[in-house]
Amino acid sequence: MAPPTPGVPGRTGTESPLGGVPPVLGPVVEQNRVLPVPRQWPPSPRALPTRGFGVREQPPERLLVPAIAVDARVMPIGVRVDKQGQLVWETAPFAVGHHQGTGVPGLPGNLVLSGHISSPSEGDVFRRLPDVTVGDGIVVVTSERHWLYLVTATLVVTPDAVQYIEPTLDPVATLIMCVPDGVYSDRLIVRAALV
Repeated sequence: MAPPTPGVPGRTGTESPLGGVPPVLGPVVEQNRVLPVPRQWPPSPRALPTRGFGVREQPPERLLVPAIAVDARVMPIGVRVDKQGQLVWETAPFAVGHHQGTGVPGLPGNLVLSGHISSPSEGDVFRRLPDVTVGDGIVVVTSERHWLYLVTATLVVTPDAVQYIEPTLDPVATLIMCVPDGVYSDRLIVRAALV
């Protein structure tokens, strides 16, 4: 039996006031001698919490692109059926749209965001997006933090170039807008990587 802990009646040196978890994580030096780490440390893998240590999935709430003075709210958008019976992406009036089913800020995946270059009924949140250059910062804001992405590429593609909205292993953001203004035949893609 271990000797009683000095100053604590009824306690021995092997008990822990933390319910089985030792109060220290390494060897203890006591009166010039090293005491060993208690045997129950580290705890078995089953005793460790499995949740709470990662980044929580949170939807984007705002998009900031300082180089082009964009500060816009972000709203979720999905797909709808148009007048011809075709599935089409919804648009976000006077805001940036976060395409549901795509990535979320700060986590691996492709966070797809879209906005208008000009629309009389839905605004022009991305009017200056063609002025963005490689290296510019894009900040995606959630309720808990700001996520910084840096632009890695800008290109114009045809509407059928869907590979730019497909999932990715790396955490990236893809901003999409119809171009040229007034014609809307192509898509401007701005791709950014999480810093």
